[in-house]
Amino acid sequence: MPKIPIFIIGINPRSGTNYLHQLLALHPDCDYAKHYGEDFILYHADKIVDYYQSVTYHWNPEWGNDKMVFRKALESGLISYLDPGNTTAKYLVTKTPHPENAKLFLEVFSKGYMIIIVRRGQDLVESYIKTFNKRFADSVRGWKLGATNVLDVINDKQIMDSGRVICIKYEDLYTKNEEVMSNLFDFLKMDKSKFDFEKSQNFHVIGSSSYKGNSEKVTWEPIPKNDTFNPLGRFSNWTKFKHFRFNKLAGKNSKALGYELYHESSNPIFLVRHLMLLTYDFFFRIYRRTKMEVNGSIKSKSDF
Repeated sequence: MPKIPIFIIGINPRSGTNYLHQLLALHPDCDYAKHYGEDFILYHADKIVDYYQSVTYHWNPEWGNDKMVFRKALESGLISYLDPGNTTAKYLVTKTPHPENAKLFLEVFSKGYMIIIVRRGQDLVESYIKTFNKRFADSVRGWKLGATNVLDVINDKQIMDSGRVICIKYEDLYTKNEEVMSNLFDFLKMDKSKFDFEKSQNFHVIGSSSYKGNSEKVTWEPIPKNDTFNPLGRFSNWTKFKHFRFNKLAGKNSKALGYELYHESSNPIFLVRHLMLLTYDFFFRIYRRTKMEVNGSIKSKSDF
């Protein structure tokens, strides 16, 4: 029998999708998907929907073909690709750290669950910059885009009333682990008595941007956790102006997700500096896009 898929969707990379993925896999009724790493299936769900609609558009009703059978076949193929095969587990767990097109989950999959995990923007941005060496403004905009997509889902009553979609916070998962995991198993209709809650609360650190053990780079190898590890408050060294910029770029989205803003200010000097940086960012993005297009054009010519 095909396994029931559980799609973990993050608000942005560094939101805790790997952490939740590993925790769910501790349950004996769950298994990892056959696909290694992030699957990006829902990320491109608009193309799946477009393909289904484009193909069936040409079908003459007099032919008597059932569109739903075709739709189910597409869904079955995707689940079959993810299914790890002959194991006793009832569920398969897969993940993608981006929420683009997550709103199409119910349209593409008639069974299974979607768990969206969000993380405080300031913490995620700081972790993202350290992990990927990205610019501050780009990192904030990435989080804001993710937040916009998440809000599109959680503000859709039909989706949230389906009983198949839930949104959790990384902060709650870390600080109230037993409560959140227990609620998740109730949501997934799984027997939580089989789960090792003690191991879940003391789970090893995986993929931290600052807690790397003996590795100089971010490592996906489990590292035993000690008292020095704290994934919350990564932004504690931010200046007031950095908070000002975050609040201006993504403050509304942060508040909409229930997160607090810090050092809110109407300082005119901060505003001028912010506007100057916005101008710089605008021209920098134009330069970067132009450079990519030129390099792409040169590469295309060299292929001939």
